[in-house]
Amino acid sequence: MKFFNLFILCIGMGCASAPEPGPIIVLASFDTTRVDSISAYGGENARTPFVDALAERGVRFEWALSPLPTTLGSHTAMMSGLDTHGSGVPRNGSPVPEDLPLLAEKLGEAGWDRIGVVGAMPLESDMGLDRGFRVYKDTEFSSWFGSPRKGADAVTKAALRALDARPGGQPTFLFVHYYDPHSPWEAAPQAIRDQFVSPDFELDRKGRDGLAFFRNRARMGRKLNKKRVEQTRLLYLAQVHWTDQQFGVLLEGLRERDLLKDSLVIMTADHGEMMDEQHLGQVYTHGPAVDLPVIHVPMVIAGTGKFETPAAQVVKRRVRL
Repeated sequence: MKFFNLFILCIGMGCASAPEPGPIIVLASFDTTRVDSISAYGGENARTPFVDALAERGVRFEWALSPLPTTLGSHTAMMSGLDTHGSGVPRNGSPVPEDLPLLAEKLGEAGWDRIGVVGAMPLESDMGLDRGFRVYKDTEFSSWFGSPRKGADAVTKAALRALDARPGGQPTFLFVHYYDPHSPWEAAPQAIRDQFVSPDFELDRKGRDGLAFFRNRARMGRKLNKKRVEQTRLLYLAQVHWTDQQFGVLLEGLRERDLLKDSLVIMTADHGEMMDEQHLGQVYTHGPAVDLPVIHVPMVIAGTGKFETPAAQVVKRRVRL
């Protein structure tokens, strides 16, 4: 009788086998990613096969808009459901108010595990967006040594390590932030750069910032060199392609861990980037204004199991982060 009771107890506690993986929600944010840098949106020369595959099995939002083109303010909007006026975070360096309810806190109250891995200083834990996360990996000590960013490959590895170390069977919210599409566009390995730009192309010349040179010429109303403009855009697309590749590594890691059969995966961007749009008054930057190239962002959502979404659907009405 004692053995029988112990057997029943073990079944109830999961002693007979490892607990089933709980459901997972993944929010993947590509920093500084224009909508036309994603091939699913028809971007010329864009190559983002993993985001495209997500769109094929889920829902792509044609007109997703960011409330502002700054990293901290935009991510605060994602995590609070409020625009800049409601959240009180207008720009990088303005900490999230301590009384602002955030998504990770709400999910924690509902029994979810919460893991965040971010790739750059604007989202450092001292800015307050970490509130409610059990694990929040930022650039940590690397910023002390002049490296205010973490590569997409490092973000993916840290996210998978954190997933492996979590308590088993608990539903999980995973937030990953990839900073690599942000200038100075040197994150992508040379092998990927060579797929997009001429091997001899260098954006900076003789130690001078090539993007600053473009901005100065635009302010003076001068034309930009057409060939360099074309190569510069391709260099940017190489960074987005590299980020997409690492996003694919993350998704494959989730599949290997049997976490995608009951999952909701959200890919979006905090804001875009101006290219050579001189007619809009600024080039190769973001933050000062809210023209469409910097607030029109990709958003793709795909779910399985209890989160199942329609496949290959496109929503054309406007939505907000």
